[in-house]
Amino acid sequence: MPRPVDSHTSYVPAIDGLRTIAVLSVVAYHLDPAWLPGGYLGVGMFFTLSGYLITANLMRSHLRGKGLGLPTFWLRRFRRLVPAVVLMLVAVVLLTIFFDLPKLGETSGHALSALFYVNNWHVILEGQSYFDRFAGHAPLDHMWSLSVEEQFYLFWPLVLFVLLKLTRGKRKPLLISTLVLAALSFGWMAFLFNTGADATRVYEGTDTRAGGILLGAALAIALTKQRGYRIPPRALTIPASILGLVGIGLLFWLLPDYSPHLYNWGLIALSIATVAVIAAALDQRSLLSRFFALAPLRWIGERSYGIYLWHLPAIVFIPDWSVAHPILVTVISILLAAISWALVEDPIRRNGVVEPVKNWWAKRKSIGMPRLGLTVPATLMAAVVAMGIPAAWNDALGQEETPGSQQMGLKVGGGGPKKDTAAAAPAPNAPSSAAPSSAAPDPNQKGKTRCTTIIHVGDSTSIGMFSDDYVSDPSLNAQVTYKNVGAQEVVADVTGARSTVEALEGDPTILDSVNQLLQQGYGEDDCWVIGAGVNDAANRAVGGSGEEDWRVDQIMQVLGKAPVMWPTAKTNLDSGAYANANMAPFNEALLKARDRYPNLVVYDWAADARAEWFLEGDDVHYNTGGNEKRAEYFSKAIAKAFPADGSKPDKQIVAVDSQPTQ
Repeated sequence: MPRPVDSHTSYVPAIDGLRTIAVLSVVAYHLDPAWLPGGYLGVGMFFTLSGYLITANLMRSHLRGKGLGLPTFWLRRFRRLVPAVVLMLVAVVLLTIFFDLPKLGETSGHALSALFYVNNWHVILEGQSYFDRFAGHAPLDHMWSLSVEEQFYLFWPLVLFVLLKLTRGKRKPLLISTLVLAALSFGWMAFLFNTGADATRVYEGTDTRAGGILLGAALAIALTKQRGYRIPPRALTIPASILGLVGIGLLFWLLPDYSPHLYNWGLIALSIATVAVIAAALDQRSLLSRFFALAPLRWIGERSYGIYLWHLPAIVFIPDWSVAHPILVTVISILLAAISWALVEDPIRRNGVVEPVKNWWAKRKSIGMPRLGLTVPATLMAAVVAMGIPAAWNDALGQEETPGSQQMGLKVGGGGPKKDTAAAAPAPNAPSSAAPSSAAPDPNQKGKTRCTTIIHVGDSTSIGMFSDDYVSDPSLNAQVTYKNVGAQEVVADVTGARSTVEALEGDPTILDSVNQLLQQGYGEDDCWVIGAGVNDAANRAVGGSGEEDWRVDQIMQVLGKAPVMWPTAKTNLDSGAYANANMAPFNEALLKARDRYPNLVVYDWAADARAEWFLEGDDVHYNTGGNEKRAEYFSKAIAKAFPADGSKPDKQIVAVDSQPTQ
């Protein structure tokens, strides 16, 4: 809450301190969720703070007999919010052009939706996932929350105007009406939430997130006076401050973003705790208020809007070279926010745009290029240089691609009906290409597979092994390595953010892709590799429906007697939904499924995979070396699973580089 321009507005320095806590928690969460699993809840704090501050301003205007002053209110919001956003969006688009040109179309779409403050609905309607860590961060992923706030700034004053008319301006019915609206929003959120499904619609929806903002608005309605505000009695504020701070701290530490409790009670608890702390902070004599009014906290809080705007582009464009990366990101974010505040945000919010431009035009001959003519380009240049130099240096050194570059779909083969199906069909009495031979083992076929067609259906962990962009040489692509062990045709259907039975809206699940391939003519004469399980295990870890055995059955039953190799799941994470410990139940289900499906071979990839093969900072996807090893080992594994020499794998478990799992 920057020091207000309006002299009638009561400034509470501690509110800026609360903003500091909120923004730093979000930055920490985006740098590494393991540091502060609930750091994303800082956005919820911002919502409640904004609901209080904006409604307090509107109510103060109403109580002074000037109505809500909506044109003036909206103009001030425009001055305060839009210039900094435009500056950041231009910088992000320029950086994308320079350093990530293939993403320009996607980034431009997000930028346009962010400019008009509809980014949250753009993300929802596009079926994108806020929680899909496989894609890594995109530079504008955080703009959804600013869209929610701006939509509130647009519509809430109109709703408040109607409520004031209906309640004849009486405080109590107005307060009750606002609390009812908040309760409806929270109830709608809980109703829409579906355990195990992607929660982006619930998390980013304006209707579902309005509850936290409205609780802040309710506090403003309860406490606002014509000048200033009512200070709650200390008998309430002291315990409120303690309980509120403890509650926020516990939620930050104990409520990760994948918890289903977030939508049942977590966001409600956060909003109530934030309301309690705001109420306590209004008593500027209190210890809490004096602490959060300390100059360093107040300084960061005044610039929290800019820090929030710049921190995610900084995370995305500044390469993660070393342990100093979080420090560099934080310093650059604060620096850019400070420059933006001093040169753009504060001058425009105080003086607007029109008058300074008129003055600049009138005085341009006498004073040369004045400050206003330099501020915007200077700030933009500072942003591009601050993030562009590390990115350019990273390109020059040829550093590893970021996880975000792997969010794509890849289909090689299998794009239509199976070619030459009739010509390729075996003679009536001939064995299928994948059928085991009854002849004696042929030593010349050792290390080869009898599978002439291999169909690999997988999630985003399989994308890198099939893409020349993520292996050091095209000869190490799985398309090649599968053929090196005897396959004549390789069909790859790999897409990010899906499990056996779940996917983002509009995208196929693993089961969908298998059925599509079966309809195209592939079937029991072909060998299948099912590269899925990581997302299934993570979804189950957060309470997703559909037990592991059932998920495996969905795939195996439609494949009939087709030879299937299914690798075990593995990550390099110690915490969160994708923690490696959460992979164990799915892997156990695969092992048990061998008793039900004699045609299933489980390759123990989890035993072979090494920590150094995972992308640093991602630890679910693989780096270049990991993609190459994955292609190599999967090819060797299928040669052991369905060998051309007629031998059979022991206990139907394949391990390439370690002892087989018993």
